[in-house]
Amino acid sequence: MNCDSVDMAQIDSTEATKICDDELWDRISPDGCKKCNSELPPEWNYFSFDNGHEIVGFWAYHFIGDHTLGIHINILSKFRRAYGMLAGLKLISHIKNNIKCVTTIVAEIPECYPDVIKFTEKFGFKQAGVNHQSLLKNGKNTSEIILTLNIGVKTNGRS
Repeated sequence: MNCDSVDMAQIDSTEATKICDDELWDRISPDGCKKCNSELPPEWNYFSFDNGHEIVGFWAYHFIGDHTLGIHINILSKFRRAYGMLAGLKLISHIKNNIKCVTTIVAEIPECYPDVIKFTEKFGFKQAGVNHQSLLKNGKNTSEIILTLNIGVKTNGRS
């Protein structure tokens, strides 16, 4: 497996939903949300990650305001160790180089995934707050940790 590169391709919410296996769907969805009856939000923007042989995951973004993006990076479990950092770097680079109006990137991660929180912090994200008991996960109300990354002041419009 060549871990030196991943390619990105824009996809839609239906394609992103299909990438999810049972483990990934369980991680990214609230309790009671079955993949067979659901689809990821169609108004978001999605990109798949491909290692040249197969899809390793996808990321999604949506505007929270004029200059702030909410992001969601989703790597299939068998590829997380080999491609997680590379996919994350590619994501941040893509945002900095292609979505010129963005000054801040926001990730909200359920507190039951401390590994994902630590992973996100490796890219420079800082904990900025808590969305208390905002998600039903594993049978209980779970808080989401809000992490932000400031990528600088931009003046151009959305792209």
